[in-house]
Amino acid sequence: MKELSLNLRLRPTRIGFLVRPSDKASIRKIMQINTCLWGGKYNPIIPIFKVTPKEWQSDRLEYLKGYEIAKGYVRFFEPDVYVEAEEGLLEKAGLAALRSETSLNSAVVGLNEFMAKEYQGFNYPYFGQSIYDVLKHTYESERRFTLKNERPAIIASSKNDFFAHACIGVYPEGNGTKYLSDAFRNVFSPEEVDSCPETWLKLHSKSPIFPLGITFNHIERVRYSHHEPIIYLFDPNSSLDLIDLWNIRIEPSPVFPVPIKWFDDLSDFLKNLISQNYRPLKDNPHGIMHSLTVEIARSVTEKRAREVILPAFDELPQGSWRFKPWRNSIWHPPVDVLHKPQYERMKVSVSERQVHLTLKNNGQMHSQFETLSPFFAQRYSGSSFRWANVIVPKSYSDSEIVTVLPYNTFDRSWPSLGLGGENVCITQEGWVFTQDYKDWHQPLYFLKNDQAFTQWFKKLGISATLSEPGRIAKQILHSLDGFWRLHLVNDPQIVKFINKLAMRTRRHGGVDDSLIHEENFTGRTASIQEWQNQIRKHNSNHVSKFNISDYTKCNAIRLGLQTDCSHCGAKNWHDLNEVAYEVRCERCLKYYDFPQADLKKQNGNWMYRVVGPFAVPDYAQGAYCSLLTINALSKLSSPGLISSTNYSTALDLISSDKKCEIDFALWSSEVSSHDYCSNPKLVIGEAKSFGENIIKEKDISQLKIAAEMLPDSVITISVLKENFSSNEKALLRKFIDWARRPVNHEPRHWVILLTGTELFAENGISNTWKNKGGPFSKFSHYNGTRTLRDLSNSTQAIYLKMPNYYTWLRKKRNFRH
Repeated sequence: MKELSLNLRLRPTRIGFLVRPSDKASIRKIMQINTCLWGGKYNPIIPIFKVTPKEWQSDRLEYLKGYEIAKGYVRFFEPDVYVEAEEGLLEKAGLAALRSETSLNSAVVGLNEFMAKEYQGFNYPYFGQSIYDVLKHTYESERRFTLKNERPAIIASSKNDFFAHACIGVYPEGNGTKYLSDAFRNVFSPEEVDSCPETWLKLHSKSPIFPLGITFNHIERVRYSHHEPIIYLFDPNSSLDLIDLWNIRIEPSPVFPVPIKWFDDLSDFLKNLISQNYRPLKDNPHGIMHSLTVEIARSVTEKRAREVILPAFDELPQGSWRFKPWRNSIWHPPVDVLHKPQYERMKVSVSERQVHLTLKNNGQMHSQFETLSPFFAQRYSGSSFRWANVIVPKSYSDSEIVTVLPYNTFDRSWPSLGLGGENVCITQEGWVFTQDYKDWHQPLYFLKNDQAFTQWFKKLGISATLSEPGRIAKQILHSLDGFWRLHLVNDPQIVKFINKLAMRTRRHGGVDDSLIHEENFTGRTASIQEWQNQIRKHNSNHVSKFNISDYTKCNAIRLGLQTDCSHCGAKNWHDLNEVAYEVRCERCLKYYDFPQADLKKQNGNWMYRVVGPFAVPDYAQGAYCSLLTINALSKLSSPGLISSTNYSTALDLISSDKKCEIDFALWSSEVSSHDYCSNPKLVIGEAKSFGENIIKEKDISQLKIAAEMLPDSVITISVLKENFSSNEKALLRKFIDWARRPVNHEPRHWVILLTGTELFAENGISNTWKNKGGPFSKFSHYNGTRTLRDLSNSTQAIYLKMPNYYTWLRKKRNFRH
């Protein structure tokens, strides 16, 4: 029975609101709607524009323009569902595929329809969990038993003030939604307040209850010590500033939004806030201090901000605050995804647990889990996609089950992992299953590697089928029962020994390949003593220990009897199931008597023969190198496990105008310590075994075709030998120069070079390089081997003496100028 574990987390539904920055009325309505939603404060507002507003034009180099910026917001926030302020914005944000989704409930709705859905006499939100259930539970469990003025509550008196909408929360007007503001008033008996500095001070020093504040009741906001507070100076009448303010609060640092016209009235409070935050960093012996950031909105000029701020903060200790006149470019793809995201989105969580699943196979691997639900929610509701269950699956026993999939942010038509082909969001958090009902059992379907890669390539317009070497590698892995027994071929001498015993192929014929004929001959046998000698050598020099039974259990070798044919003298090996008093010669096909009276001394007739895929010649057609490469790259992202990598063995790829073969493909997701998984990188490669000049021009040509078919893929070239020949190095340098051509400051393809040094490494690549010394030890540090990018730069330097990519790029650009 196959088992799988997963981390399960409950959070509010994340709703992305698409709006033009100039549409002030819609921005106001969006903020009102979010006041009606549990978790509404953390629903992003995504600006859609073709021409970048002048306030947002940066002096720094910007390579994203117009609608590409909106797509960047979508990538950063990864909403579960979307609300359009006007029809057509979905397509401009690159989300056209969501419009044609065939799931039961659409993941897109218009802004004007969002609060028009009637249920039991009330207008409920189209998406998400209504704040009404929070108010009702608060009243029933707390407020009716306590004095209502025990903790003061406030509500805005003005319905037209943008500060109130963005910082206090204003409920929408209308007969169908008035019940929400009535409920807030009935539960908390709030004081009506104007938008003024006094209200601001009350909001940030008295901790009152306010409409926008209760939207994050029962929600844990994950922050760390390095998420230091931000004072955000903005103009409440600027719709651009309001969008930025709304979104900056979805980043982890606590935000104090200060209307710049109130700065003088609030400066004493702000100075005190800065002083309180200016304290030594815990457990740091170097005197580093925490400091607060003063960030200005993009509508506020730097000159004006300095004129207002500097005189007020002149008395504060130097270094106690930082001035930041720009907005984080969250719309740019992360530069440093390999260690942590360039900018972070705050993790919000309600509850979390570990789940262990038993998988069933009725044509497809499947299981189900009991969902997590908000304890205060009604079982049923008039809303859809009320909250989300996020899972991070990990398989420790079956690397054939896919647990790593590429993000499907802009097109969720694949994969279908839920009930009835339900589409699921694959994100940096994990797999997102939105829920409509409380206390539900969520069906969960899994793909196997072959299915996942074949289906994914098909979406790209590429037909992918396992090649003959791919099938052989898959059979070897099946015999080994997965990667955990790959150590049986993790020794160059053992691999060479097995290959020597494999079948032999003789080729003969003319120059034309069509005239060449192949003849296969049965492989050699080896005695018990020969196998024991090989294993003894291995066990004395390696960490992993094994014996002959490990090979027989995985059907790599089989014991039999060897005799000499009395007719032609050929040596014959007989499977134990075939031994009889009369045996047949494999060469002359004649029968002869088993030599009962002429057996060799010391069990000399008992011999082992490699069988199954291990008997395939040419190092199982490169299967050993492919599998060892996948194993080495998998340990890079998840040491000791295959849980952060999924793979395919060799594939034939055919598109409309190209055809090639790749020796392996894998998705590698690099996990950081910041609750962030990078979008899995596709790694493809060429795997060769031993030989002087085994990498040839045709291999490089095949890789170029594959690279053009699969943009942004990482390319790995691996060999079982310990170095590359001078001819191979020349080919590799030329190929890497081609792959290094920059696209948005990154190479077209990162290229990794691996040899037997890395593939046969038992204690990890870093330790192996450290112990090997020479050029290897220079790159054995953490940043030399941790990631695909690091490994690319390190291996190119070691084997080809090529400079780091970024050093190479700087020199290239300086030369041009």
